[in-house]
Amino acid sequence: MLQKPLDTTVCEIVRDTHRFDGKMVRFPATFQSGRHESVLTGPECVRGIIPFVPNEIENHPDIEALDDALDRGMRGTTMDKRIVATFTGKFIVKKDRSSHPVFTLEISKIENLQVSMIDLKPHLPQ
Repeated sequence: MLQKPLDTTVCEIVRDTHRFDGKMVRFPATFQSGRHESVLTGPECVRGIIPFVPNEIENHPDIEALDDALDRGMRGTTMDKRIVATFTGKFIVKKDRSSHPVFTLEISKIENLQVSMIDLKPHLPQ
């Protein structure tokens, strides 16, 4: 039987990790990606959640849509774009090598994906 996801926010999850650890959750977030790491963030949150895509859903249309969005403009980074969506998956608290908690979301679905390109040189004439 599939577990119905809890509708929540990034901020709620990172404030009360014990309540959500191991649970299916759904929340709106901004997907931010740099050269080496990606993170799901919410407004006014100090911490974010690291997204993880299991191999078995790598070719799902919603995952491919996120990959296509990341390929626009500066590939693999969100420096020149803003990506927001509703993410569903299993929230898991892991420990890094220093025993610090690492918040991860094992993604099962991405909905309402929206991409806005950002002009990095607005002061230059077109």
